Amino acid sequence: MALNAVIAAACAAPRQDMAGSAEREKPGHKTRSPSAEPLAEKLQKQRRSRGFFSNMSNDELVSFAQGFVRKKGITKRTELQNTDSGLYYALWERKQLDRVFAPTKPKNAGTPVRQADEED
Repeated sequence: MALNAVIAAACAAPRQDMAGSAEREKPGHKTRSPSAEPLAEKLQKQRRSRGFFSNMSNDELVSFAQGFVRKKGITKRTELQNTDSGLYYALWERKQLDRVFAPTKPKNAGTPVRQADEED
């Protein structure tokens, strides 16, 4: 109990700088009002409810993804994966990524397959 009182007193006391004088508020310095939201809370993403994508049909999911991609200015699959991995995974799992983005070619699509020499 005594430890809590010491901690509370230390937190309430004005902070001392190296010279020993109490820290004063600088002119023109704005202090944060209690009603102001911290920046971290403003930047926190809004979470979707559990099963948000599973309740959608494929067509609903694709139209949602197309709107999301358009709104965020996303042009590549990897950008979507980095921006909203849950949406990317839902599209990938249902094999609907090609409906949102242009189909991609396999890495070796342009190279001919080498065949072994046939001996008679």
